[in-house]
Order: sequence, then C-alpha cells, then structure tokens
Amino acid sequence: MIGSVSGKAVRFFQDQLITLDYGGTYHLYSYNDQSVSETFNIHLHDSATAIREIQLIGDTLWFTTHNSGVFIFMIGIPSSPAFLFRLPVTGYLGPFVVKDSILVLADQWHPGPLRVIVYHPSGEYEQISSIQNYFVRKMTMINDALIVIGNSESLPTIFDLSNPRLPRVLYNGLEWEYQSGFIYNELVILIPRYGYGGDNISLDYKVLNLSDASNPTSMNPFIADSWITGIAGENWAFGNNYYHSETICVLNGSISSGFQTTATVSENTIDGVGGAYPPYYIIGSRLWKLVERD
Repeated sequence: MIGSVSGKAVRFFQDQLITLDYGGTYHLYSYNDQSVSETFNIHLHDSATAIREIQLIGDTLWFTTHNSGVFIFMIGIPSSPAFLFRLPVTGYLGPFVVKDSILVLADQWHPGPLRVIVYHPSGEYEQISSIQNYFVRKMTMINDALIVIGNSESLPTIFDLSNPRLPRVLYNGLEWEYQSGFIYNELVILIPRYGYGGDNISLDYKVLNLSDASNPTSMNPFIADSWITGIAGENWAFGNNYYHSETICVLNGSISSGFQTTATVSENTIDGVGGAYPPYYIIGSRLWKLVERD
C-alpha cells in the first residue's frame, strides 16, 4: 500500500493521478512507489454533489449527479479545472453516453426511461426521445449504436440511434445464465451467475464482439477464479473473490487464455476499485502497487 487517496480516478498517469470524490471535490495527486501526496484540490461547483458517473472525453470531464444535473469541465491543465457548462436535467442520473451534441441519460435504479437529449454549450437542452422499460448498469456508443448493459434480459440491448428522435432496437440479448456484464473496448463480457469446482472455483465468462454492433458475435469464452468486474489492459483484470465478495482481487491473464487471481485486498474495500493503471490500483480509499514476491 502506497498511501491514501479520495474518490474515483478521472485520469491515471505515471506519477500523477486525478480523482473526483462523491461530494464533488476534485483532487490532484503526485505519487511514486513509496508515497502519494495531494498537490491540489477544489470543490468544482456549489451544486456538484452526490457524483454518480464520471467520464473523461479527451480533456473534457463529464459527470452526472443525484438531482443536480450534468456538469462539464475542461481539465487540460490538471491544476486548473475550468467550468464549461451545466445541463440542469432533473432526476437521479447515472450511466450516460455522449456523441457530438447528443447525450443519453439513464437511471440505473429504475427501468427507464432512457432520455435522449440534444444539448448546447450554453446549458440549454431538449429531450427529443425516450426509451422505456430498460434497467441500465452501463452504456457506451459504437458509431450510431447505443449499447446498454442491464439485467439478464438485457445483456446487451443495442439501439440504432442514427436517427436519435426514433431509436429502434437492433438486438436484445436474453442471457439467463449470466447476472450482468461490462464493456471493454468493443467487447461485452458477461458475468456468470454461478461458479463450479468446489475449492478450485471456476467461472465461465461469455464474450460478445460488437465491432459490427448490429450483429453481435460470440467469441471463445474464458475462465477465471473470481468475479471479474473490469479489465485493466490486455493482461490484468480486477473484481471480487467468489467466496468473500468484499475481498478485492487483481487477476493476471487475458481474454484468450483466462484469468487467475494473483493478489487480494480485504481491508477497507467498501468503495471497491476506483481506478487502475497497472501495476497501480485504487482500492477502497488507498493507492496500491502490485509487486512480485520472491
């Protein structure tokens, strides 16, 4: 363990880390293998609290909130974040995607509606369509396709947004053997409901290739010994221990060969994995480096 940090990673560099915490405070840290020090922090906006989802698009920081709307900042100079505009969309906002002047917003606790809006840098916006009855855990856009990860009846659901005023369903994945999933590049990784194998637990992960989003194709599945919730580059993943779900695991391997747990953290992990830049990880409220033991 290197030291304490606050919030989720916005940008992870070698030697520098930017985070945003739940209360809306932006933090800039410098770090090395021995220590981490905060060099700058600022509360970004009086109304920016209860931060839900964070995305960095180029040097532009976007985040949604609980009933305070969507906020957009420029962080090209990390020690001088600049407020651009706010979209005062009401509701408990969560996952979102941005493409050009189109923004799609979801509430992950209720089955829709997904709101499709046109926004302007002045802070004005217009809702142009909505999509009903879908739980949303994660979303992304591939070209004109909106990819939604939800529960077993939506793994994934894909909408054509070439005409954002008239979204239409391209694909709906009914995957009753899988509990959820996550998106990695143009792949959807489906998380199984159950493992097998007793003490040497194995979990089978299904992989869908969305390079042609209108026609998802299955790739070879892979096996891991933990619940994987994210992939941090070609050879690293992270997740939770199958038997002790509060224990965070770091796994080594690949999508083609499978993953094996190589390290675990079981203390102060309530906030989960807040970011990864292998071999560095934010786990709970601490920055860790994964090192080999002799």
